[in-house]
Amino acid sequence: MTALALHPAALSLLDTTTSTATPLALPSRFPGTASPRAATGNGSIYVYAPESKYVWEYDGRGRRTSEMVLDGAVLDVVCAGNAVCVHVASKIVVMRKSGKKWESVLELEVGLYVRRR
Repeated sequence: MTALALHPAALSLLDTTTSTATPLALPSRFPGTASPRAATGNGSIYVYAPESKYVWEYDGRGRRTSEMVLDGAVLDVVCAGNAVCVHVASKIVVMRKSGKKWESVLELEVGLYVRRR
């Protein structure tokens, strides 16, 4: 079994059967002052920094396999089925992978619902 360990400036994959850790190399574009955040799903690990417009995909062995480029700062990432939902500013962008390239398939506006009486 493998676990993901988040540190203030790094990520590691932990093999719980052998107690070994494999550090994940953060991309050079990763903001130096930011703490990495991650979401898992679809057999992949999605790494991002809230100040960045990038989301990087890693496989189960810790190799970076692709990246998504959004049009604003990433606030959160959630995996849903075979899609990745990225919260950017006032919208949710649903991304799907086609080959090795990510494409936006749906954008949903996020707003406050105000109930009027």
